[in-house]
Amino acid sequence: MSSCINPSTLATSVNGFKCLPLATNRAAIRIMAKNKPVQCLVSTKYDNLTVDRRSANYQPSIWDHDFLQSLNSNYTDETYKRRAEELKGKVKTAIKDVTEPLDQLELIDNLQRLGLAYHFEPEIRNILRNIHNHNKDYNWRKENLYATSLEFRLLRQHGYPVSQEVFSGFKDDKVGFICDDFKGILSLHEASYYSLEGESIMEEAWQFTSKHLKEMMITSNSKEEDVFVAEQAKRALELPLHWKVPMLEARWFIHVYEKREDKNHLLLELAKLEFNTLQAIYQEELKDISGWWKDTGLGEKLSFARNRLVASFLWSMGIAFEPQFAYCRRVLTISIALITVIDDIYDVYGTLDELEIFTDAVARWDINYALKHLPGYMKMCFLALYNFVNEFAYYYNCKLAYTTSVCPMSSCIVPSTSFTSVNGFKCPPLATNRAATRIITINKPVQCLVSAKYDNLTVDRRSANYQPSIWDHDFLQSLNSGYTDETYKRQAEELKGKVMTTINKDVTEPLDQLELIDNLQRLGLAYHFETEIRNILHNIYNSNKDYNWRKENLYATSLEFRLLRQHGYPVCQDVFNGFKDTREASFVMISRK
Repeated sequence: MSSCINPSTLATSVNGFKCLPLATNRAAIRIMAKNKPVQCLVSTKYDNLTVDRRSANYQPSIWDHDFLQSLNSNYTDETYKRRAEELKGKVKTAIKDVTEPLDQLELIDNLQRLGLAYHFEPEIRNILRNIHNHNKDYNWRKENLYATSLEFRLLRQHGYPVSQEVFSGFKDDKVGFICDDFKGILSLHEASYYSLEGESIMEEAWQFTSKHLKEMMITSNSKEEDVFVAEQAKRALELPLHWKVPMLEARWFIHVYEKREDKNHLLLELAKLEFNTLQAIYQEELKDISGWWKDTGLGEKLSFARNRLVASFLWSMGIAFEPQFAYCRRVLTISIALITVIDDIYDVYGTLDELEIFTDAVARWDINYALKHLPGYMKMCFLALYNFVNEFAYYYNCKLAYTTSVCPMSSCIVPSTSFTSVNGFKCPPLATNRAATRIITINKPVQCLVSAKYDNLTVDRRSANYQPSIWDHDFLQSLNSGYTDETYKRQAEELKGKVMTTINKDVTEPLDQLELIDNLQRLGLAYHFETEIRNILHNIYNSNKDYNWRKENLYATSLEFRLLRQHGYPVCQDVFNGFKDTREASFVMISRK
């Protein structure tokens, strides 16, 4: 434990595979050089010590890697994508055909609840801007609490300044709000969550609607209509719309919308298709993240820590559900998973001395210091954190980062107190400065710009005039094959079983076995049958004295020699002496094969 693993000059094997002496040293040196940072084992003061550890007795996750990898969906097929694009075009036309303000608002509300609004953002913005600009023409919502509440909620949701006074006409000076219409009460309750501090009318609206919705839940009977009213009231009281996970809300609302008599069949079909397509995308993302988790070894080696990978992914999906935010979901999921592991190290497993060293290692952000001083289980956690942060910093620097306030080249970027945006996104004044400060602090090593003697100089650069690659990203993404279907996978497994039977039982003669191995290798199939191939070659090598089957057969002797040496067996060159003319010291053809 006191030193790194070094390749031995007397090595006779590399990673468990037999090799010839000459190849061994070179291969071992290359392998050890490549993996040196990972395989370097340094002693620590905790080695060979038994430490009493606490345990929180967390239950293992039901979402194991193999189960997640088995998830499959047919909605990744191009047929569904083409149908979705066709439906989107028809829905855009339908949006243009709707001209009445209330119908337009109801359509926008349905699009949002069905999880489709992000496809039609320009159309939605245009409609809401027109409604807000023609706000004086309010006959369509006069004395209609449902319409007024819906307009108020959607406009405020999209950033338009709407006064709470629009609800004054629905109040009595003595008793407050007056309304016995469930649809109006429900809409007002949803709108009340968009109140601002100090808005007494909106606070009164929330109290009024909350009271009446609770009463409706209690007084509802067993009729289907009343049960549905009670269910809507219950969901409205649980959480405001903008706090809910969009896709979970969409799944519930699809069921509700399907039963409505005024449903739009285009919207319904697109919503179902969209939900299933996004689910397929999420499954593939989760498979990829689960592969990352398994590769780190955190779940397997740090059994004391919680595996909350799927829960973390659901959290990230609630923050950014749209398909274009796949990398955002990946970063959030991995961040939460790592935070959970580190939390368990601090709260449950680590000793005080270990935690102080781990804190110091993270503060230093020095991989060599961490590998030298941290105990084994902490090294794994630190390496996972270190690699992930570097990956994210690289991606952010290459793809996303652009500055909003840059100082002269002789200094680093510092947060400005007068920022009005952070990386291009509008923020409220208070939030902006805090967010900007955090971003600059986190990415300071990446965004630090240091002056050089070439500042402000135009430099003539050489060019090799390389031609652009014909393999552009869009073309590569368009590649598709029907052989990803499960039918072909099952057929392949069936054929592998039959080939194994042939190898193990049907082929018994040494030459036939060697020819079969040679064919498997040349056909690119040998990796499926490595165990069987090793057993055959092991038996042939150990039974080498029985060589009648290759006696005076140059083809058989050469094939055996090549395959045995290829797999690391020390076969002497003298096996070819029988095919040479001792007088002429040259080979003599004795076999046509």
